Amino acid sequence: VLHRSVILDVNKGDCIIRQGDSAREIFLVIKGLYEIFLSSPENTFSLGVLGPGDVMGELSYFQSQKRTANVNALTDGQLLVFNQDFLDTLSNRNPQITITILSNLLKILARRMSATDQYLLESLN
Repeated sequence: VLHRSVILDVNKGDCIIRQGDSAREIFLVIKGLYEIFLSSPENTFSLGVLGPGDVMGELSYFQSQKRTANVNALTDGQLLVFNQDFLDTLSNRNPQITITILSNLLKILARRMSATDQYLLESLN
């Protein structure tokens, strides 16, 4: 099943995800650091830095929408890239692993929602 995923070697400065692009891959950080940021014609706003074990691209993947942020490599690194075909094949061959992956993705999303809620609450005070 792993042959349906791709390990992507990344160089410092590479654009991994571009805000507004249409794409349906999820990236799991194996090595390196990656900055997530929003950009408009007027300015740029950093949302944070991701490292090994973190995922990116999950919002577009699950919502079938355009990318909501940019991601650039701050260092050289490696990403595990997987798409719908990968998860479909994995779920057919090993449903338990698929459940574990999806459960972990849900935990990550919940953690990010809590951080966003906390940020909004602090900005109101």
